[in-house]
Amino acid sequence: MASNKVTSNKRVPWALNKRILWALLGVLVLGMCGFAVFAVLTQVSTASIADNLAKIKDSGAPTSLAELMEASSAGRAEADAAETEKLFQAALAAAKDVCKKLQNAYAPAVLTNGRYNEEGLARAREAFAAHPDFVADVEKWAASPPSADVPPPAASPEQFLQHVVSLTQSRLTIARALHFRALMALQDEDWRELAGVIETMLRLSRRCEPMPGAVAVQTALHIERQALELLHVLLREGPLAEANPILQALSRSPPLTDRLLAMVRQERAFGLALAERYAGKDSYWKRYAYNRFRLNYLKYFERLESGLKTGLYGDVADVRIENYVSPETDAAKMTAPSLRSAVAEAYHVEALRRLLLTAGRILEQSQASGVLPQSLREAEVPAEWKRDPFDGQELRLARREEGWIVYSVGRNLHNDGGENGGISDDIAVGPFAPPEKTDQADSSGPPSTEHESAGKRGSATGRKTGVTHVRLDE
Repeated sequence: MASNKVTSNKRVPWALNKRILWALLGVLVLGMCGFAVFAVLTQVSTASIADNLAKIKDSGAPTSLAELMEASSAGRAEADAAETEKLFQAALAAAKDVCKKLQNAYAPAVLTNGRYNEEGLARAREAFAAHPDFVADVEKWAASPPSADVPPPAASPEQFLQHVVSLTQSRLTIARALHFRALMALQDEDWRELAGVIETMLRLSRRCEPMPGAVAVQTALHIERQALELLHVLLREGPLAEANPILQALSRSPPLTDRLLAMVRQERAFGLALAERYAGKDSYWKRYAYNRFRLNYLKYFERLESGLKTGLYGDVADVRIENYVSPETDAAKMTAPSLRSAVAEAYHVEALRRLLLTAGRILEQSQASGVLPQSLREAEVPAEWKRDPFDGQELRLARREEGWIVYSVGRNLHNDGGENGGISDDIAVGPFAPPEKTDQADSSGPPSTEHESAGKRGSATGRKTGVTHVRLDE
């Protein structure tokens, strides 16, 4: 009995060691399997990224900073670069001098409620008297072929962005001076001059847009928005004949989707250059994490493109970078905010464009017939003009005591009856006075609102109804 007991006690340690060895062997096998899985997944994700980039290249879109700069300089004129630069520098010098005289922080404000006060008008006249050819110089420069003005191929993403920002700042200075000139024409009721400045601002906006990336496009849209706000004033207070040529040009503007798709593809190339600096890629695990980041980043832009093609703001606004990658990475921090701002500005500008086109057509028809349509459905306006880019519904027509308005629901997608302020962000044009009664006019009166909340009953008389204040963004 004693002998058997001793033998049994000796077998226990061996059995325990055997289990440990099997456990270690199992861990080793699992580790090797895990390593093999990570290796396979890394290779698969690498191949998937390569396939995605190949498809992007086949579509003609850039996939790197070098390709982005090459695409930006393609087709740019070199022969007249010196003359173009001379025109631009002359316009910029004049714009800086005008802005310095009218935006002197130590002098009294030149604007009161968006219009020149007496002191401001005197200073504006003095400033533009010193630069009588300013608008003409900008017009000549905007009409000249763009030169190949891009940073060197070896530029870092930061240097590239700094270059674009520098270019956009100079254009914003010129736009600000043009805005001051437009306000002076408005004060003088020189409608032809005002129309000319608006056209120049729209050409300046188009000249800014070919610069690559969301920052440049946002600058172009900002200038276009200021021009459209001035056109709104001209449409309300000036003769329709002066506004009509601008409206006709606006009706031929490139579709919103095309403009935004080009911007998104450019910004994707810039972001991919930043993604190359993803921290650490010297192990399978880090390489796998890096590949997952790039794949998700590409999915983010793929989803943006898909949302843009519907033409509705909500389908783009719902695409959040944080749902795909960490918003703290350089690629996300340096692309997502500017993209989001540029998209929001683009839809605002597009809504304003459609509103002005619709209002202009209704004004033209009502002045000819003496009758206002009861709703947009009755108005002879192209369907694409009447579609609200924010919610996809028809733009709203409403009446006010001072006249009728056309409006969009804006970014919050809530119909506030055309009000703007507080929590409301409806975008409205008007009010426009009803036409004077003619023999053709019926007794239908002003157009009825398509939504009961859109306004109160009433009418307005006279061409000039109230004052539209034009914002001058610093």
